[in-house]
Amino acid sequence: SKQHYNSSFIGFFPSENPQVICLILLNSPDQGKYGGLVAAPIFKNVAERIVQTDVEKYQEYLNPDLMKNLKFAENNSENQIKNKSTIKPISLNEVKITSKNKMPDLVNCQIKDAIYALTKLGIKYKITGTGIITSQSITPGKKLTGTEICLIECSEVYIRSFTLLMELTQLLNTVSVIQVTGEVQRKDASSIVYDSRKVQKNSIFVAIKGYKTDGHKFLQDAINKGAVAVVVEDQNSIPDEFISHSQIAKIVVKNSRIALAELSKGFYNDPSSKLKLIGITGTNGKTTSTFILKNILQNAGYKTGLVGTIANYVGEQKIDSKLTTPESNDLNRFFYEMIESGCSHAVMEVSSHSLILNRVYGLNFITAVFSNITSDHLDFHQTFEEYLKAKKILFDELSNDSFAIINSDDASGKDIVKNSRAKIVTYGMSDYSDYRIKDIR
Repeated sequence: SKQHYNSSFIGFFPSENPQVICLILLNSPDQGKYGGLVAAPIFKNVAERIVQTDVEKYQEYLNPDLMKNLKFAENNSENQIKNKSTIKPISLNEVKITSKNKMPDLVNCQIKDAIYALTKLGIKYKITGTGIITSQSITPGKKLTGTEICLIECSEVYIRSFTLLMELTQLLNTVSVIQVTGEVQRKDASSIVYDSRKVQKNSIFVAIKGYKTDGHKFLQDAINKGAVAVVVEDQNSIPDEFISHSQIAKIVVKNSRIALAELSKGFYNDPSSKLKLIGITGTNGKTTSTFILKNILQNAGYKTGLVGTIANYVGEQKIDSKLTTPESNDLNRFFYEMIESGCSHAVMEVSSHSLILNRVYGLNFITAVFSNITSDHLDFHQTFEEYLKAKKILFDELSNDSFAIINSDDASGKDIVKNSRAKIVTYGMSDYSDYRIKDIR
């Protein structure tokens, strides 16, 4: 029919002595009709995954250069597909100028294409970051006056050969919900976002009540951009009739920040549990400590990612940092990217703000480190007791198999780990420290 079509691709490998034949069949793909464009890249990913499950079986048939490019785990049990989500190729968007006085959609476009289009339209611009465009300050389709300045954000994290899709019904099993209204069956989610400017087709938009603005104000913007579902705390923030008319879902939760963390953890298949994750908290020394630890682990032969104030690192790829501890969806994406790049360890700064705001909610820390605490950030926490209570959250959530490493020279150290289930290890100049610092020069 005119509305539905199938795209297919049949491939086999190795080419000279075929061992595997595979049919990829897509029902009404939304990124194009031609099998060579939408189905062939999926065959490539499937073929690579099959090879990874049994390196020795296929090694003699494959090109040595191709074998070098494939990433293999140390044992076959870890070589299975790590995420049950559907693998789907990214197609970079082209900048389409529909009118001389309307703003084009730049998201998922290359910088050079955006610059060409903006220059042609006479629009001034400011670009932050490198890679693929992830957001723009002027809404696509908005009428232009010629005096605007478009702020463009880019990220290299989005330069991937594939992205993920997960069924909405499957994701709903990962989050605590109060009520679900609208359509959830046969719906796929392509991303979890809390910034309406970053909503793309099939995104789940999580409306968060922030300190400066309320995400519930931007629900209609998110829906207009193609959100497949919206997550809200306020059930009356958008009428059920509008949800039904838009053929999307409204998910009501008690706490949007926790829902963002739960959805992100589910979407990326709990990536922090696949890393040895080390969190460092304290008033001073977090940044220095993370880089020292990363260097130690790297020199010991462990590929290590880093999340912190100065920059984030996915393997050796440096990514600009905006927050000491990013929001939960960004964190889970970073950890997923680390795993895909071959990292086994990750170190991160854990700020008191992030603990209060549930940015690290649900993360699986194998080790937490406390450096020190002074009367800082009281503009946010109001009192020292509340500041200390925020830091303590990290250690309260540690499991029995984790380690809590604390500075025994700081009097608050013993309060930080009070009632923690983790194994406690102390360091400092004190005589009773497990690891003593002495002969300081």
